[in-house]
Formats: sequence, structure tokens, C-alpha cells
Amino acid sequence: MKKTSIILSILAALLLLVVIWQALNHELIVTGQGIGASEAEDRPQEYAAWVKDIENGQFTGFLYQAQPGEERAQIVTYTLRLRNPGLLPAEMVEMQLVTELGDIAAYQTPEQVNIAPGGEETMSLSLLTVSRSSLRRDIVITYYLWGKLYTIRYTLS
Repeated sequence: MKKTSIILSILAALLLLVVIWQALNHELIVTGQGIGASEAEDRPQEYAAWVKDIENGQFTGFLYQAQPGEERAQIVTYTLRLRNPGLLPAEMVEMQLVTELGDIAAYQTPEQVNIAPGGEETMSLSLLTVSRSSLRRDIVITYYLWGKLYTIRYTLS
């Protein structure tokens, strides 16, 4: 009986340590990998595909208020590396931009991401914009750990 209570006490202590570890390591570690920008006229096929999908209602990313038109547009790609230091998988990881005036649309690559415990993933978000302001943007990363939603705001410039 005494042996059983010692073993159960040790198991309870280990379980408590695991719960504390997860509570302290629930946030993904985000590292900016860079920004790539080019004029849409330098990538005419890609720009034409963006415009066609937006106009036909077939665009599968995020649509913002501005519309592609006569103005010169830019295609900007934001790349982040996400690392999961916790003991639970980060599920349904998604990146979204805090938009500025002139932003048209964006999409994430890869589209659906789950990051295993201790794992890493490189994700990109491509933005079509007519904005001539700074390329600096805030990126909101959302993910679930065991059904609970977590949010991180990261500035990439």
C-alpha cells in the first residue's frame, strides 16, 4: 500500500510538471524571415491570375476593401518561421495582415498548417497592394492548442 501511494505521488508530481511546462511554453516562437516585394508589372502572369480570381469570385485568400484597377500594384511576400516549443500540437495556424489603405488581397502558403510539438514551419503570406506606403506590416498569427485559441501579433519590417 505504501509503495502504491509513493508511485501515485510521483506520477502526480510528473503530471503537474508537464502541465506547468505546457502553461509556460504555449506560445509559438516567431522569427521573421524577410520581405520580398516586386511590382506587379514585373510578374504579369501572377498579377493577371490574382485579378481574374478576384473578379470571378474564386479567390481563396483574404479580400480587403480596395480593388485592383488602374493604379500600379505591388506583390509583397512576408515570410515567418514558427516554432512550437510546447508539448501539444499547434493546430490550424493562420497568418493575417493588419491591413492598410490600398491593400487588395492576400493568401497564405501553405494554406492549412499544424505544427507538431517541438516542430517548426515556414509560412508565407503574399499581399497584393496599391499602397505606396512602407512595406512594414503587423501580422496576426492565430492557432489552437487543445481547442483553445491563441493569438500573437508580430511586426515584420
